[in-house]
Amino acid sequence: MTNDAKQVVSSDGIILTGIGTYQSGMTNLMQLHLIRPIRRAVEQGVPLLGIGLGMELLFDYSTEGGLISGLGLIKGRGTEIPSTLATAGADCRLEHEPAGKPGQLL
Repeated sequence: MTNDAKQVVSSDGIILTGIGTYQSGMTNLMQLHLIRPIRRAVEQGVPLLGIGLGMELLFDYSTEGGLISGLGLIKGRGTEIPSTLATAGADCRLEHEPAGKPGQLL
């Protein structure tokens, strides 16, 4: 676990976890100056796994609580599920566009 930008870029892999709102997640990454290092690491081929909020932040943006930019690593958006449709534990719907390269995970 680290919030050190140099360690993020030089790591063998990144697991991005989190709970909370999309805005709070992106604000935390911004305040810790980790957005560019995460993007740079992925561009250099470092594998990244997003879990929970961490997965949501990989998308271009979210409409949960307004229009909020994400990491832009997966083309698409997260949207809040209306409370009338939400089930226990589900509070966000993710939509992505198919990957452009064969063999690419998403």
